[in-house]
Amino acid sequence: MRLTGGLAIIFLLGANAVAMGASDQILRAAYCLRILDQTLAQTRETLTQLNNSAIQHYRTLERQRALTPAERQNYADIQKSIAVDQPAFQRELQNTRNRLAAYVTPALANMSLRGIFSNDISGVYGDALGIREAFQRGEIDFKQCDAEGSAHSAMLCTYACSKQCAGETTCVQGCATRCGTPTCGRTMACLKPTWLPY
Repeated sequence: MRLTGGLAIIFLLGANAVAMGASDQILRAAYCLRILDQTLAQTRETLTQLNNSAIQHYRTLERQRALTPAERQNYADIQKSIAVDQPAFQRELQNTRNRLAAYVTPALANMSLRGIFSNDISGVYGDALGIREAFQRGEIDFKQCDAEGSAHSAMLCTYACSKQCAGETTCVQGCATRCGTPTCGRTMACLKPTWLPY
């Protein structure tokens, strides 16, 4: 049998998954992939709205009177955040998303190959359904986290608590749970998937 270029690539990618099927790690990666997709989309939209609002506020204020030193500093900080910090954060999210996709894709390709080259495809459907469920659970949990985090008191509590965490994911997850946003605590692990083997 002769493989075409595209099929040969899928075959090689699938070989890397070595008949893993939908392991717990692959399901977790699929769940997190959906979380990252949703996070990237929402972050772009939210940051654009917040940035426009903040810039407009300071421009309006500047037309009315001279800005105080504190206001000038805050305005400069916002501009730096827009120019440097937010793009770096977006790149970090995108890199994490790409890493998750690189982990899930070979498993999906492997399932496709098992379906093509096997007479017994029952396991393939089970694996595919498991990954579909993981994607759906990611979407549901993202929306639930968004709803939990929309309460002003929960946001303030999580912010105050997480300032003491120095970016440590498990600490921030604990804060989210203590502050009444347990779903957000669960989804936060997706932002830094240290559990991936590569």
